[in-house]
Amino acid sequence: MTSRLVFSSRFASSITLAENPLHIFPPNEHIPKIVDPVELFTNCKKYEKPTINQTKILHANFLKSNILPSDIFVANSLTHWYCKVNALDYARKLFDQIRKPNVVSWNILISGHNQSSLYEESWRLFCSMHSLEVDLNQFTYGSVLSACSALECVSCGRQAYGLVMKNGFLSNGYVRSGMIDLFAKHGCFDEALRVFTDRSCDDNVVCWNAIISGAVKNGDYMEALDLFCQMCSEGSMPNSFTFSSILTACSMLEDLGMGRGIQGLVIKCGAQEDVFVGTAVIDLYAKCGSMDEAVKEFSHMPMRNVVSWTAMISGFVQKDDSISALLYFNEMRRTGEEVNKYTVTTILSACAASAMFREGTQIHSWILKSGLYQDSSVKSSLINMYSKLGAINLSEMVFNETGCIEDADRWAAMITAFAQNKATEKAITLFQRMFQEGLRPGKFCNSSVLSIIDCLNFGRQVHCYILKAGLVFDISVGSSLFTMYSKCGSLEESYGVFKQLSGKDVVSWGSMIAGFAEYGLQSCAIDLFREMIEETIPDQLTLAAVLTACSSLSLKTGKEIHGYALRAGVGSDVVVGGALLTMYSRYGRLNSARRVFEMMPQKDEVSCSSMVSGYAQNGYNEEVLLLFCEMLIADLKIDSFILSSVLRVVTVLNRASTGTQLHGQIIKLGLNKKMNSALEWSAPSLSVTDLLMQNKIGHCMGEFALKHSTYSNWWTKCSLSSQWLVNIYAAG
Repeated sequence: MTSRLVFSSRFASSITLAENPLHIFPPNEHIPKIVDPVELFTNCKKYEKPTINQTKILHANFLKSNILPSDIFVANSLTHWYCKVNALDYARKLFDQIRKPNVVSWNILISGHNQSSLYEESWRLFCSMHSLEVDLNQFTYGSVLSACSALECVSCGRQAYGLVMKNGFLSNGYVRSGMIDLFAKHGCFDEALRVFTDRSCDDNVVCWNAIISGAVKNGDYMEALDLFCQMCSEGSMPNSFTFSSILTACSMLEDLGMGRGIQGLVIKCGAQEDVFVGTAVIDLYAKCGSMDEAVKEFSHMPMRNVVSWTAMISGFVQKDDSISALLYFNEMRRTGEEVNKYTVTTILSACAASAMFREGTQIHSWILKSGLYQDSSVKSSLINMYSKLGAINLSEMVFNETGCIEDADRWAAMITAFAQNKATEKAITLFQRMFQEGLRPGKFCNSSVLSIIDCLNFGRQVHCYILKAGLVFDISVGSSLFTMYSKCGSLEESYGVFKQLSGKDVVSWGSMIAGFAEYGLQSCAIDLFREMIEETIPDQLTLAAVLTACSSLSLKTGKEIHGYALRAGVGSDVVVGGALLTMYSRYGRLNSARRVFEMMPQKDEVSCSSMVSGYAQNGYNEEVLLLFCEMLIADLKIDSFILSSVLRVVTVLNRASTGTQLHGQIIKLGLNKKMNSALEWSAPSLSVTDLLMQNKIGHCMGEFALKHSTYSNWWTKCSLSSQWLVNIYAAG
């Protein structure tokens, strides 16, 4: 009886099937009277996805009816069904029973393993298929290229590419786009571009999308824009995927003008309703700082998803508007939109940046209820948030709570938290525990540990591990490594690591130059700076470091670098300006220092302090007092070093009334304890009470301090700051 049935995808149990075969058909369906496998599988596509039990029942009945294993179509269709329900063992057994599997059989099995993320097995099947000389088609290449991409195995992809070229499949858009995507995703953009620019092939929109998306993923945003313009000029019509990629490029370049132009094209092409395009537009405005425009676009979106909400929240975080970010996060939850780990990590960073401890703990409670707590990135963000809020004990609590011990990211977050909170011993102990647990610290973890190491021998041990792990060529690890050697005083080893770095960034150059300058190797710092400007453009911190070196070596070179800074448009920068003030003051060029100071659009405590010190060192006493008064009027912070310079000047000018005011200012600011270090003299035997007493005696003693020698022994114990104060009052 069962041999007369045509089975659909709605199956009953095998018992029900045996008792009442008609039960498996949907109501009102026509039931054929003969077995027709083609019609059977065609009809099954109309119904819901089969379960593994239903597939087994169908398989059993084909065996009973002797259709299997001889019918290749039925065998391939059943193999496909087993793959769809993730029953790869059954799929493989059925495949092995096929006497002569064809290209479709192989393609189904390779695709099935891809769907189950078994990419290595997909590659092995492809190799077996090739060795058996089965004819490969475009679907074979498409599947195996996807597997190579997932495995991040460019070498395997190149082997497949050779076969693609040999068998003439490069002109196929499906294969070609897969080839471009593989190379572009894994740092071989030049190869992706060569595949794309092969003019023997037609450039369809899929290939254009692959190469533009690849350029964006590789950070070559200008190349992406050029490709987009070329695409439009050649008459290819961009689609939603194209617009999403190119708007991302505009966002990363923060090119709002170009982004608005592309948004106009989006509207013209009718793609503004697409949720991914709308999200890319929001992200553009958010990254360019135009949150009002982002809010407007967001409010006009017909449909929003989690990415749209997260883009808005991230935009507010970038603008340091944590309150608005929190409001949108709460509104997102209220509307019932699903919150993912990216949303949570973004809002936690907002709480950390704005010291919102109460809100952070509330979100922590919500995370526990939401089921997101087990995610590694969420736990790491919680550890980081509590660390930045100064609650390192809560960071430890999150770290120690039950979780996967193999979670290296969580360990790295905790080590970074200890490092940020100056808990050096705990950070190093935890770092050592990672090895005991069989974990291997990554680049972020190593960078954090290197930042707090002050023991050269231990630093060398970490260096050995970094070499074994192959992390030494990572720019962040390499920079941390040579900075550690500089901090430990081993400039030779520091420079050795620096020279090995490939693709040195501005921070790396600046750190090495600063290291040379700090340890008195001014010539090395200047030579390295000259080498740097041939390869990249120095930033303000690097210019400040090399100007510091010039302060002790060569005014002529310092003037050359000043000219370079002016041409680069950073001559009036606060950091560069402060270094220039120090340099010119040290050489007694107060007129040049004054011009630099007057050109600075914003004058902060550092620049004013440098100028006060320069005036005082070169005898410009009236200017010291005038600038000091201007600092008070501007409500700039007054530190002990500025007051020390002013005290010297007041003593020279014999102005007791000014000295009295200064003394009151010292006590008011609570700087009396710090005056010793500012004047490079200390009296360690004196208590806080002694220091306060000295200031009071200095305030009232006047000539008494000079006439009565009974205080001579005590006087030698007084801090130099109090001696200056007494000199002021005595002179009055």
